[in-house]
Amino acid sequence: MLKVLFYVMLVTACFADQTSLRRPLPSGKIIGGSVASITNFPYQVSFQDWNAHICGAAIISESWAVTAAHCFLNLPVPKVRSGTATRGVGGTVHNVANYIIHENFNQNNFDNDIALLQVDTPFQFSASVQPISLPAQGEATPVGTQAVVSGWGVTVVSISHRHMSLSLIRGQNVEFLCPERYSNIFDSNPDKNGGTEYSSDLLYITANIYSDSDCNDKYYADYGGLFVGDFCAGHAEGGIDACQGDSGGPLAAGGKLVGIVSWGDQCALPDRPGVYTRVSYYRDWIKEKTGV
Repeated sequence: MLKVLFYVMLVTACFADQTSLRRPLPSGKIIGGSVASITNFPYQVSFQDWNAHICGAAIISESWAVTAAHCFLNLPVPKVRSGTATRGVGGTVHNVANYIIHENFNQNNFDNDIALLQVDTPFQFSASVQPISLPAQGEATPVGTQAVVSGWGVTVVSISHRHMSLSLIRGQNVEFLCPERYSNIFDSNPDKNGGTEYSSDLLYITANIYSDSDCNDKYYADYGGLFVGDFCAGHAEGGIDACQGDSGGPLAAGGKLVGIVSWGDQCALPDRPGVYTRVSYYRDWIKEKTGV
């Protein structure tokens, strides 16, 4: 059934008007970052497919973590690795027993880009494994707040857009009806050499929270502006950003999970801040689905 749905998705995307994809496919990476200790980011986990890092995620309770919905697109065997700052090494690997993708997630423009995952065995809390607090419903993060984003993604980028990893679809018997449209997906697995440099170490950067009006100004002409469940963070001068391999990862401020790495126009460009899912917009939804 999943293969049929994915086939339909590709057919629709191939024949849809190009303007329907008004937002670049996200990826996730840390460009310009510093090496992090897992004890400083104990909520950070690696979301994996067959032990290959795909996305980041954040622990919110003994059984639940939160990530981006687009990380689940046709992912066959999801797992998470907790308690380590080294990509693919150490810590504890948990099977994903259940996951919940937001019912209004739009795979074309990444509105409502949030998902929850439940592990089959509880996270064992320690100095290197801890949940992160969540904001209240509607709680605003003041403009100019310096937040911190972490991940294992690209450190040097040579691709044209943020995009999904090929590993999200690899292993599936899928025929690409218009391969030229999806060519920028190929060779983008963070555990492969796709013309980019990926970090084995957990990295972090700081990013300044933009006003919604400023973010809308940056993205209105090309992508129709900002969804109410999104916000921007970054540096006006560029050079520091989250990119491929960081999707779904946490943006924290004041000890709370305020954002989830979602999408953006390329990586680390001037006046092109990263776009994050606004966690406070979905706080009641998280409570309803998980009890957390």
